[in-house]
Formats: sequence, structure tokens, C-alpha cells
Amino acid sequence: MLKKRKLVLSVVLSMVLTLVNFPKTNAASYTASVDVNTTYQTLEGFGAAIAWYNDYLTTHPNKNDLYRILFYDSGLDILRLRNQYRNSNNFGYDDMEIVKYGKIMNPNLKVLLSSWSPPSDLKRNGVMNGGTLAKENGSFVYEKFADYWYNSLVAYRAKGIIPDYISIQNEPEYESGDWETCIFRETETSEYPSYAKALDAVYEKIKDLPDMPKILGVESAGIMNNTVQNYARYMDLSKVYGIAHHLYNGGDPYNPDSFNDIFRSLARDFADKPLFMTEYDYGTPFTTAELIHNSLVVEGVSGYFYWDLIWENSQRPLVAIEVPRNPEQWTTKEGYIISDFYYIMQQFAKFTDPGYKRVDASVSSNDIKVSAFVSPDKSKLTMIFINKGYSEHSVALDLKGYSSNKSIIYRTLPEGNERFKKVGSLFGNTVTLPARSVVTVALGVDDEEQIPPQLPTPTPKPESRSAYDIIQAEDYNEMYGIQCETIADDGNKNVAYIENGDYILFKGVDFGTGATGFEASVASAESGGAIEIRLDELYGTTVVKIPVSGTGDWHNYVTVKADIPEIKGKHDLYLVFTGGGGYLFNIDWFVFTGGTVENPVPEVIYGDVNGDGDFNSIDYGYLKMYLLGQIKEFPSKDGMIAADVNGDGTVNSIDYAYMKMRLLGQISKFPVE
Repeated sequence: MLKKRKLVLSVVLSMVLTLVNFPKTNAASYTASVDVNTTYQTLEGFGAAIAWYNDYLTTHPNKNDLYRILFYDSGLDILRLRNQYRNSNNFGYDDMEIVKYGKIMNPNLKVLLSSWSPPSDLKRNGVMNGGTLAKENGSFVYEKFADYWYNSLVAYRAKGIIPDYISIQNEPEYESGDWETCIFRETETSEYPSYAKALDAVYEKIKDLPDMPKILGVESAGIMNNTVQNYARYMDLSKVYGIAHHLYNGGDPYNPDSFNDIFRSLARDFADKPLFMTEYDYGTPFTTAELIHNSLVVEGVSGYFYWDLIWENSQRPLVAIEVPRNPEQWTTKEGYIISDFYYIMQQFAKFTDPGYKRVDASVSSNDIKVSAFVSPDKSKLTMIFINKGYSEHSVALDLKGYSSNKSIIYRTLPEGNERFKKVGSLFGNTVTLPARSVVTVALGVDDEEQIPPQLPTPTPKPESRSAYDIIQAEDYNEMYGIQCETIADDGNKNVAYIENGDYILFKGVDFGTGATGFEASVASAESGGAIEIRLDELYGTTVVKIPVSGTGDWHNYVTVKADIPEIKGKHDLYLVFTGGGGYLFNIDWFVFTGGTVENPVPEVIYGDVNGDGDFNSIDYGYLKMYLLGQIKEFPSKDGMIAADVNGDGTVNSIDYAYMKMRLLGQISKFPVE
């Protein structure tokens, strides 16, 4: 679900736990038995969704850190995306980067594509929020719904996103006027279409695709009143790979065991299908740990998804991202907040992988829960302990002959001060479980820090440029209020979300002999606004005010042209945006006309990252140090530009390879030259 009612009980519970002092008792000793030869379900993985606020990630100043946190540190295996296809290829640009960078961080990352609603032309009354499938000639448009899914998969594939799983309709039994939903019933009525018939139509349409995804069926909002079973009764289950559901009803989030009776019925009724819990975020971090355990052990799910991987800070995301375009309003230095829910997911996900099997595990205490998972070759064994008690316990491990000379232990105290803290390795066969803790013991894992993969590093914005070369609006040196968005498959961006008083600054623009004209590519679904040109001072005199009219759509770009008073020499250029309320317009690029630059902007020596006037092995060494994270910047102020020797706008191992080839004499110049 997109928005959910905040539960006051969590606040009350937190206050109670803060105020009550529980008496300390002596640590009790218990035994945990694990048998790797008794196996249950195979893991598909742990996941979470990026369904909204995608651009908060792709435009964030610290996005490389965020990608590492989200897709490397977390251990998550599956990314759930919202199907944004709307009958054109003008969509999904943020998702392209997210999946690309996510797969750099985790090459085995899988994608679940779920539809909140088909396009409005397939909806009754033409609405995205709420409603249901349209009818034509008295019949529901199942075939057009199937075409929507077929075209979606083709379009996503063209963008480099090949879903591993799809869900044809998120929460088919739930309707809201506040966000995208589409009702499908168990069987067709005069008012509502049948989920089973829609599934049949989609399956028949996509079954011959070369990369046909696995279909997860139902993905209901909850599990009470046999919701999942009632839908499944009318479905051809041979057409779905697994059974999926959410948990927004069927139990109490603050009493995870209250779900267990229905969990058992799901395990019994779908014993021949992988089960997936694909969305939930209620409860506390600690009760979430218990719920994950119960889902894995009682229901036997193969995949468990938290709801929001990222969000702005009004819900309970794993990582809350502050508004990228307003760093001055951030409440943190980094512009993001890692929640305690993140660390709970990390306890389960970091040391398990798809293909691991759950194995038999039990413990001689009602206060302690344990689940265990073994790798396909049995070289690794991961155990997750939850101590529900208010005193520390020690647990002796009986692994039935299993052994490893390598181990590592991490633990989280959601109500304390430890967040996925490495506390060493296994000493003997005893594990210490602090009160109210989640502890992961991973055998067969080296106790060594791993270097995460390197993401492309954007080339710094130039400090000087010619006014007569097209300047991409997103290549500003400073800004206020705006936010960039990707508008093409090649990664081209614009400056968007422009409001009255926002601005972008370009340093050292050389107007040479004198500019007398201005052109800009702009788009607006509203009435537009104006671009004011100011030089050297934000609050200086406005040289000229250029009107921008509406173009009918935020992506319908037109070129505005205007004569301007002559501007000569080199200046810091401010483009200040003015207009009425709301968003004004988008700008893709601009350029000045009417003059020339007498003295072209001097170019850097490519490869010369230390600024000594020559490219040599010293520069090669600096780039190696940079890629290994040993230095964060080069000795030369233009080092990032000089290091981008293939001219693709990023500094990475490809540039390193070209430098090596140049030093070895295999090439005489760099691709950028």
C-alpha cells in the first residue's frame, strides 16, 4: 500500500519499554540444535520496493553511498518495482539507473515488476486511482490488459530491465482513491473483472517471450478470511510460479505469532508452490524480526519483502531520503536516514543468498527463536537467533557434526545501541544473545572487510565554458530549489520541478566578443514562467527577462529564442526562474548566439591527474588509488576531468585500462582526444 495509517500503539509500546526497568537475571544456558541434512524450502531471497520517490535516489548528491547501502551492504536479493509503462517509451528513466547501478553493487540482483494499475485508457471512467478494468461492448478488456503487460515487458527490456518475476496486479481486492489501484475479483461480476481471466490472458500473451518472467499470483493485500485461497480456487495455478501476498490483515503486527494459524493454512494449501510475502512494514523493528522468522519457519516463504526500500521520511522505509534539491533543509549531514528496520532485514539477508535451503533448527527456550539456512554446497551455514527475553542468554550449538573453521557474528539491539554490529567470530560452540536482540551467526564466512564494487564517479562540472557551445542545464555549478530528472534512454537529464525564485549558476561562462541572442529548450504542462539572466551576483541587475509559455506537456520540448542586450567577457551566469505558483517549466539546454570566444577555454591534459603537465605512470598510480578508495580526490583540481580519458562522463576501471594501454604503447592517444 502507498500510504498507511500510523499506529499509535508503537509509540505507546516504545514509551513503556523506555520507562520500565526490567530486573537483571543471571544468563541462562540453552541448546540450539541444527541439522543441515533436514531441509525445507529453498530461498528466492529478501527484497524491498522502490515504487515511488525513485528520483530522490537518482538525483541525490550522495547517491553512490546510497546505492552501496541499498544494494551491497543490505544483502537484499530482489528489487520490487512499480510498472510505470503508460503506452509510450517515455517512462522508467530513473529505474534504468537504479537497476543498472543496483546490479553493479549486486550482479545477482533480481527484479519483481508489479502493476498498481494499468494505464487510464484501460480503466473504467479513465482513472488511475481506484476503479477497475474498463468494458468494451459489454465485456471487460482482458486482451488489452494482456497487451499492456506484453508491451510493458518489451519496453522494459529495451531499457535494459528484464524482470525475473511479475505480479499482474498489486492488491487486487483493495481499492483506494488516493493512489493507483485496480479491482479484480475472484470471479467476474457485472461490476468487476475476474483475476483468473486476466491471468489467463496475460499468460497466453507473454508465454512465448524469450525472457518470460515467473508470474507470482494474487499478491493480495492480506491473508484473512482465506483471501489467497479464494482467489487461487479459480486460477489455473500451472500458470503461476509462486503464490504471493501482503500482510495488512490476518494478524496483529505487535503480536507476530497471531499470524501463525493462517501461515500454517497457507503452507498446507500451497505446499507445491514457492510462497512470497511481498509487502509489509507495520510493527516495530523487533516485531518485524519475529514476523520474518515466522514467515520463514511457520509459513515457509521463499521470499520476504519489506515494503519501502526508500521513501521520504513520512513512513517507515528502510532508508529515508531527504529532498535532494534542498540540502540546506536536511536534518542530517548525508541527506538520508538508515532506519532500524534496515538493520533487521540485514540480519536475515546479508549472509543468506538465493539457493540456500532452510534447515531444521530448534532451541530449548520459549524466549528464543532460531532459523538456519545452508548454502547449496553446504560450505556455509547461517543461523539467525532472536532473543525475545529481557535478560541475556547463552546458547550452546549442537550442529550434528557440521563444522567450519571460519565464522562471523553480527547483532542488532533495536531497543539498544547496536545496529548490525560485528562482534567477532564464534568462540567454541557458544553464542551470547543479549536481551531483546537479533544475532546472526555465519559459518564458512571470512571475518574480513570486503571492498564494494565501484560505481561510476560523475565528472565534476566545469569551472569555465564557452557561451556558444550548448550548455546542458543539469551541468550547473550551484542551484537552488530545482531537481534533475532523466528524460531519455541515453541518460540525458533536464532541470525540473522549477518554482518561482529557483535558480541555477554556471561559473566562468565566456561570452567573448559579445552575445546578442539566447536559445533554450523548454517544456511546460502549465502556463510557464520566465528566465531571468543575471551576471556575477544572484541579486544583481536582471540583464533580460525571457518569457516561457506552456507547451502542453512536461516532455514536449520547444526552443525559445530571444534577442538580448550584448554581453561580453567572462561572467558567472545566473538563470533565475520566475512565475506564479506551482511548477513552472522544465529546461533541457541553453546556448547564446551572436559572438565568438577569442581565447578558447584551455583544455586539460587528459590522463594528467596530478597536474604536473604530463601523463605518466604516476598518474596511473593515482587513478588506481582512487578506484580502490584510498584517495577521494586527485592532486590536480581538474583531476576528475583529466581522469575521464574515454570521455563517457564517469571515472572508472575503463579509464584505468586505457591509461595502462597508453603507457604500454598499445594506443597513441585516449578516446576522448
